[in-house]
Amino acid sequence: MTWEQRVLSGDPRFAGSQQIPDFPAARYAELIGFAGIRGDDGDKVSGAWHDALNAGRPCVLEVVVDRNVPPLPPHIKLDMAKKMGMALIGGDEDAGGIIEKSLKGKLAELKQKLPS
Repeated sequence: MTWEQRVLSGDPRFAGSQQIPDFPAARYAELIGFAGIRGDDGDKVSGAWHDALNAGRPCVLEVVVDRNVPPLPPHIKLDMAKKMGMALIGGDEDAGGIIEKSLKGKLAELKQKLPS
C-alpha cells in the first residue's frame, strides 16, 4: 500500500499498488500443506491469531481489511496529518470516507483511554 508514502511524503494514492487481484492466500496455503486461516471479521482477529500461532506448522493468516482505513499510529504528529491530508486531496476518490473512518478510529482509541 501507499499509506506510508501519503503520511511521510504527502504523495497521492498510487493506483498501481492498490489494484491487487483477489487471491485466496489461506486456501493456497492449505493446498501446499500449510495451515491457512482467513479472517474477515474484526471481532475474531484475536482468535485467528491464536489459531495461527498454535497451528503446529507453518501458517498463513489472511486478514481482510478495508482499504479505506489507514493504519494510523497512536502517536501521529501534526506534520504527518497535514501530509496525509494533502495526499488525500491530491488523488483519492474516496478522501471523505477515508477521513471519516480515520477520525472514528482515533475517537474510539480516545474513548478507551478515558476513565469510565
